[in-house]
Amino acid sequence: MILALVLHLIIFAPPSAPAFVVDTIAGGERTGIIDRIDAAGVVYFRDPVATIPAIDILTIQQQKMPRPIYPASSGVILANGDRIGGEIIGGDDTAVRLRATAEWRVPFGFVQVIWYAPIPGDLSAFPDRYPWLPAERKKDYVLLRNGDVQIGDIERLGDGGSLKLLVNGKSVAMEASSIAAIALNPSLTVARKPKGRTARLVTANGSRFTLTAVTADATTLRGTTVFSAKIEVPLGDMIALDGMNPKVIDLTDLRPLTEKLQPFGEVTWTWATNRSAKDRPLRLKTADGISTFDRGFGTHPHAVRTYALDGKFRRFDAGIGLDPITGARGSATVRILVDGEAREMKAVTQNAAHVRVDIAKAKRLMIEVDFGPGGDVYADVNWANPRLVE
Repeated sequence: MILALVLHLIIFAPPSAPAFVVDTIAGGERTGIIDRIDAAGVVYFRDPVATIPAIDILTIQQQKMPRPIYPASSGVILANGDRIGGEIIGGDDTAVRLRATAEWRVPFGFVQVIWYAPIPGDLSAFPDRYPWLPAERKKDYVLLRNGDVQIGDIERLGDGGSLKLLVNGKSVAMEASSIAAIALNPSLTVARKPKGRTARLVTANGSRFTLTAVTADATTLRGTTVFSAKIEVPLGDMIALDGMNPKVIDLTDLRPLTEKLQPFGEVTWTWATNRSAKDRPLRLKTADGISTFDRGFGTHPHAVRTYALDGKFRRFDAGIGLDPITGARGSATVRILVDGEAREMKAVTQNAAHVRVDIAKAKRLMIEVDFGPGGDVYADVNWANPRLVE
């Protein structure tokens, strides 16, 4: 009887709550189990009991969980870079219907690409590098599963994802089973950045959501997507939450004051925003495993950028490391100068490092990637979540 009771308790016991690491501005990392996140962005731990003000939060990440790569399943890629893995179940003349954590209607104005089929593993993660899409287009492009491309204007999505496409004035019907992907006319994008405090959610299946009105209780995170849908995610599926702090500015949002590139031989590598220098997802080898980051730079020596700070910020914060795929055998050196004074210099390795540099009252920030002992070979350096703290 006692053994049966013990087994019953084990089998039907609720899953243990995940622990989260909150990277703070004032006191480094704090780890605990979330009791709630209130409407102002304050995080309350119940074990150990603690309160972390929103103004002190850089990032919230589930303990020992790397940030997954983007979904390779069917789903949608939004114009703002959000990625939602799910099943295409239909639509109408203005929106696609998607089944993910819930059933959502996503207006075409927010959508960049609709994937009906799993995304091929050898395809770029970034739609502007899809070989079947021209750089400039003012039509909808439909990639068929046989490799052909149809160009026209979407008239309507029907049940199951069937499509009516207007091609040269003629309506063409297509079954969902014949469609691999649809890239929507970018000139019709109407999406705008949401007003107020936003957060970037990374979920266990690799989906990315920009959210407003983020709150949580002990089991569930809630928010509102850019296309005004309500979302609920179990805390166990929340891998990371960035951007909660309105006093933290992404360096990727600022235009550099100056930029210098020094080629190695005849090859020059420009700065890449939110992707690696080789047009791959922005990855770092962290203590938790290989993590994929959404914001940052991909660089290759020798590259220098200078930013105007005008005394507005207190700290520069970033993760840096060699790209774990294209930089695995490389070497490079990173320097960070503040008003001409070297504040940080380190040899970059495969293991990501976290840099925190005091920039209080500073006028200029210079970040430099220089050649290491191996010269130009495999020297791809990724900067993850480079941020300025006010």
